[in-house]
Amino acid sequence: AKMQSEMGKARKLNRLFKSFNEHYKMQQLLTNLEANPNIENVLNIITRIGFFFYWVFDNLAVLSTIKFLHYDAKSVAKKAFLSWFIGLSATMVVLIRKLIKSYEDESSFKTKAVDAQNSSEALAALKKLSSKRRDLFLQILKTTGDMIPASNGIELPQKLLGTAFNEGVIGAGG
Repeated sequence: AKMQSEMGKARKLNRLFKSFNEHYKMQQLLTNLEANPNIENVLNIITRIGFFFYWVFDNLAVLSTIKFLHYDAKSVAKKAFLSWFIGLSATMVVLIRKLIKSYEDESSFKTKAVDAQNSSEALAALKKLSSKRRDLFLQILKTTGDMIPASNGIELPQKLLGTAFNEGVIGAGG
């Protein structure tokens, strides 16, 4: 168990500068928001802010765990998990909105296929939409899986269910 813990710390040290990547993504999204202000862009910015702070707090927790910094590692890690959960929640809203839109588009394409003389274009659009929807379902599944360890880190299952997720559930989710 000790070796596994140390390997986990080493793996996390390799991720120390991921917050810079999130900062860059936020800058791009803010530029996009100015050009196209809509709810999806706002949610994407919330996602990136959540992930940015996740990496900042995760880095502080790791550096505190290895005694490089002197913060309460557990408290800082909980802030990291909260930031991650917020980012994942915003991501989930974006994905569900896209999924709903895909069903609306499907209805529109089917109507066009019935009304049109050339339904091959509508059928091609439906096939492309089906592939996009499959990708959305996979992203929703991934995000749901990530929400398991994130929610456990902020003790949400304890508050809602009276017990934490066990390591098996966390491993299957994350």
